Amino acid sequence: MAALGTTTTVSSILAQVTPKGVQTFNSWIRDYPELMYVGLYLPNYFKDGGKLKRGGLTYKEQQKLSFKNLWAVEADMTINANEVTWYEAGLMIEESAIVGAVTASADIVIETDKVKYFKVGDVVVIKEDNASGTTEVQTEITAINTGTDTITVADTLTAADGDRLLMAYNLIEYGTQVARGVSTGDVTPVKTYFQTFGESMSFNSNEINQARLLEDAQEYVKSKFSVAINMCNNRFARAFYLARNVAGTKSETAGLEYIINAAETNFGAGSAIIDFTAVADGKAKAKKLVETINYFNAAPVYNGSETPTFFVNNTFITNLSEIMFDMGNYMTLKEKEIEFGLQSYSSPFFRWVQFIVSHTLNRLEPVKSVGYVFPKHLVTFKTPEYTSVTDAGALVKTPVGGYQVLKMPQTSVDLVDYTAQIRMANVFVGSSVKASYGKIIEL
Repeated sequence: MAALGTTTTVSSILAQVTPKGVQTFNSWIRDYPELMYVGLYLPNYFKDGGKLKRGGLTYKEQQKLSFKNLWAVEADMTINANEVTWYEAGLMIEESAIVGAVTASADIVIETDKVKYFKVGDVVVIKEDNASGTTEVQTEITAINTGTDTITVADTLTAADGDRLLMAYNLIEYGTQVARGVSTGDVTPVKTYFQTFGESMSFNSNEINQARLLEDAQEYVKSKFSVAINMCNNRFARAFYLARNVAGTKSETAGLEYIINAAETNFGAGSAIIDFTAVADGKAKAKKLVETINYFNAAPVYNGSETPTFFVNNTFITNLSEIMFDMGNYMTLKEKEIEFGLQSYSSPFFRWVQFIVSHTLNRLEPVKSVGYVFPKHLVTFKTPEYTSVTDAGALVKTPVGGYQVLKMPQTSVDLVDYTAQIRMANVFVGSSVKASYGKIIEL
């Protein structure tokens, strides 16, 4: 399909490298910058933020995607055409709640499947729960019944239902074989699936001919692809929050909502979703917010200066401003611009915490106050890897990065169809650890 008076075709235009690149920018790209903040680098689609190359980017440069590296974690990831799998070893808590009151007895029933943490010869401590009045006792385990989840200790003691049995240390007799074995029960396989995002576009000779008379046909073709890819970007931005982690022919990647709801189920009500609806205004709400931030900040996935990342909507920021005013009788939130055009707020009350306004959240939840909490350094994105074998028998894995532009079967001499598509997976490492991912609603 040639342009008027030339031999230009859509295919040849797409293959060219020009100094200008795509010049069409769309207003809805403002949904997208928070994904840049957590490690998906596609800077050419930004008008109001990010880093644009002088003179624009070429079409080939547009197609490039790069991701931040999770370093040692990635060595444990298995990537194929359908899914990403990694294994997470949980904390060896070695404690359990006591089930049922213990009255002057040496037999203690604990939570199901928790006896695997204990061995005969371990020294344990009874800790009271919620002012039960139980006296703290240290004693040694003499027998374990795995069928009834009962632990027998050396001393007769009294404890309340819900008290904790906490391992203090273990005793191994010198000169004997160590019989304590390692349990793999706390290693959790985690999967996230690849999801396809794509858009099709058609070109006919009239479009190309008219564009050639009015403007550069090359820029017209590229701008049409730009619109399609920007639409896919916005769908991907929404999937970052709302995808359901579904396997199958129409695979869906994991989303923050799925990760947080799964944590709420695994660790109990209120462990991942913090609801401020019933909290009184003013200092009571401010106090609970500080407690909530400290709760998420204490998750054992942070080290050094790393802190939780908060993606929030405008309503959350408005309510947060009121809390800060009540706490100090003056506005303590400081607004600043950060890279990629994102808006960030910080406060002396939360020295290292930033609340980042998400344009996507403003559209997904324009009325209610909502904020997502997660470890930014453990969140990234992946594309599939395809395996091939060389003539020498070597196994080669080739990652597929960026948008793949494919020409569809042509059914008309005057009409050509193309599709731009990408397969992406959200990776949320640490999702099996309590308080790593969370949601604050109705602040």
